[in-house]
This record gives sequence, C-alpha cells and structure tokens, in this order.
Amino acid sequence: MAVFKDIKACFDWKRVTVTDDDWKKEDKRSLSMMLLCLFIARTFEENVLHLKHAGLIHGPVHSSIGQEAVAVGAVSALSAADLISGTHRAHHQYLAKTLFFHAPEGFDPFADELTADMRQAVTELLAEIMGLAAG
Repeated sequence: MAVFKDIKACFDWKRVTVTDDDWKKEDKRSLSMMLLCLFIARTFEENVLHLKHAGLIHGPVHSSIGQEAVAVGAVSALSAADLISGTHRAHHQYLAKTLFFHAPEGFDPFADELTADMRQAVTELLAEIMGLAAG
C-alpha cells in the first residue's frame, strides 16, 4: 500500500497580482496577437482531434489542449531569431511562434486577414500531422 508523507518546499513562493492599471499599460497589439494565437491553437487542436476520430490521421495524436496559454505567453516574449524546442505535444508552441514571426508590422488580428505565410504555416503543420507530402 502506498504511504503518503508530507513534505515542505525548499523555495519561496511568490504571488503575482495584476491590477487594472497593469492591463492598461500592456500593448494592445501584443494582447491581440496573444488572443489570436490562443484561438488558433485551440481551434487547430480541436480539428486535429476531430480528424483523428474520423480516421483521417493514422498514428497517435498528442493534444496540447489546455496548454495554449503557456506556449503563447512564453513565445510572446521571444524575438524572431529565438529558437524553441518542444516535445510531441508542441503544436501550440509552433503555431504561436510562427504566427508571431509571420505577423507583419502593424498587423491587427481584429481587422486583418491572416497573411499567406501564416496560413501556409498552419496548413503545413496539419499536413505533417496527417502524414501528407505537403508537411
């Protein structure tokens, strides 16, 4: 039978509190890009699972649903030259990185269509997952 023993953490915890003033200081474009990336990553993952259940993806599918915010938050602080490395659940990381990278200066996620490069990156990732030549 398993035995449970209380342990104490050997580090200090910090609570981060964000105020309305903090939100007002944030760059609206950055927040809009984060929201776009969150939406696309979640929608992408949901569609991949739908395709898997329809028998159109052969092999395992490792969803990253619920982890989108971590990837988007981390990637939003990177430059175009920064590299990322993920595991088998890295769809959301790739999508966030490539969408930020391909967003042109002044891109407005609420007003502008995705660029051809953004659409191509999403399409190629899906093709790769599906085992198609375009991936």
